[in-house]
Amino acid sequence: MWLNHSRGRAWDCSQCKAKQGLRSLRGNCGGSFKRGLPQSQVDDDGHVYIMGYRVAPDSGESFSDLEIRSCPVALSNRVAPIVQAYHRHRSGLLTIAQSYPKPTCAIIEALEVLHYNHEDAQYRAQKTAMMEASKNV
Repeated sequence: MWLNHSRGRAWDCSQCKAKQGLRSLRGNCGGSFKRGLPQSQVDDDGHVYIMGYRVAPDSGESFSDLEIRSCPVALSNRVAPIVQAYHRHRSGLLTIAQSYPKPTCAIIEALEVLHYNHEDAQYRAQKTAMMEASKNV
């Protein structure tokens, strides 16, 4: 899962609102991508996809190699409660056991994926900041 927090070149809802027709090509907030979507490709089965690095250029390797078939921004709303529970846990407000007294395997896996990607994003940001700082010296 990827969410754009950097306000960079990645996808967000304002792009669909600003460009007429783009929302329908992107599947109207969660549906499958349609033919004619800029930078899209078609697989052997005729399904439209976009490579992850085009959707989220600031993402890690595990996301950038994915073939994205529907809008990840729209799909992120489905996991928003899990993301909120993770951030509350990270900030020390609640434990995971308080948020999910009897977590399913899917919840545990989702939290694990969130944690890995959160740590990976922090590492990439630090690496980028160090590279920019070394250029300015």
